[in-house]
Amino acid sequence: MENFDQDLAWILFKMACRYAQTLQLHQLDRLDSTGSPAIGKPILDRDREGLWDLVQTDLLYRLVFDKPPTLTGDLDAWKVNLPKLMSQGDTIEDHAAAIQFLLRSRLTFALYDYFHIMEGRKDNRDDELISRVEAICIQIKDLYDEWNIVSGLDFARENGLT
Repeated sequence: MENFDQDLAWILFKMACRYAQTLQLHQLDRLDSTGSPAIGKPILDRDREGLWDLVQTDLLYRLVFDKPPTLTGDLDAWKVNLPKLMSQGDTIEDHAAAIQFLLRSRLTFALYDYFHIMEGRKDNRDDELISRVEAICIQIKDLYDEWNIVSGLDFARENGLT
């Protein structure tokens, strides 16, 4: 973290988001009038994964560095499915990557809900706002409990897997 250049990372991230939007990656699964992909090329799941990685990073920048939305300002205009989680093999790494994507996706949707609530907070009373944010916190805690994330990390450390 000592050498992390937050300003440079932010500039590069904004450029990546601009490129993704120019390439219409937020419209990957929109079909034209003939039923073909509107972007004019075959759609791969790694394209979807890449876009969802950008979405997750955008939400983290918003949360941690208090940056404005770069890519997630209007998700209602998007037409992108989540990728299929098929592995090439039956290895622990393949399964771990799929599980990690599932967890990150669920956290992404919870974080998006949080920002959606905060953007509309003028319409809410404080007690209603607090209860809605607490519900998201409970959802995240339940996710950690459900997937045994803490005990899984402890197990990995104890067995030299990290």
